Amino acid sequence: MGTPEPDDDLHNPDPRRDLKNDRGGHIFTARGIANLGCLFILAAALIFVFVLPLLTHLLTKKQTTQGGFNLGGTNATGQIASIPGNWGLIDVDTPKEAYTKASYMDPGDTWELVFSDEFNTEGRSFYPGDDPYWEAPNLHYWGTNDLEWYDPSAVTTKGGALAITLSKVDPATNHNLTYKSGMVSLSNKFCFTGGLIESQLYGINDI
Repeated sequence: MGTPEPDDDLHNPDPRRDLKNDRGGHIFTARGIANLGCLFILAAALIFVFVLPLLTHLLTKKQTTQGGFNLGGTNATGQIASIPGNWGLIDVDTPKEAYTKASYMDPGDTWELVFSDEFNTEGRSFYPGDDPYWEAPNLHYWGTNDLEWYDPSAVTTKGGALAITLSKVDPATNHNLTYKSGMVSLSNKFCFTGGLIESQLYGINDI
């Protein structure tokens, strides 16, 4: 045991040598900062993958069916089909503050928006098959014996509004009727059992 060996300096402490080697050191080393950076990235990734979706699920207010089949979607889970472009049930131009509304009968009851159309796209066509929700029929409303023929050409969008034009025409080109106008319908395209319908109407009041 008393025989010196070549590696004794590695195992035997030397206060003077060790003090010289350790002097001037600090905890903020490049390796330490790199380790902390990796830990931060891992923690952020875990939060993004696991915590953020959970918070989004718990804090997002879910719309209800309000007694209907669903939110107008294609299945019973309330999922709404995503249609490319601005063809969803709720117009992308509809203000977020219009998504809910207090009931007129009970202010504590909140109603939820299920369909909207701002008609902001210029020159839309409502001929059968041209629009997923609205359709302008080509007919004479014989139930009230109207003086006009309802024609899809009389319905379009202009200036951020639905434009329905009433015009006087040659009866020879208008099914023997002097006037031509238009109407739009959601029949068999978007149906609901109850709720509130709101609209802003513009027109000439001296016809």
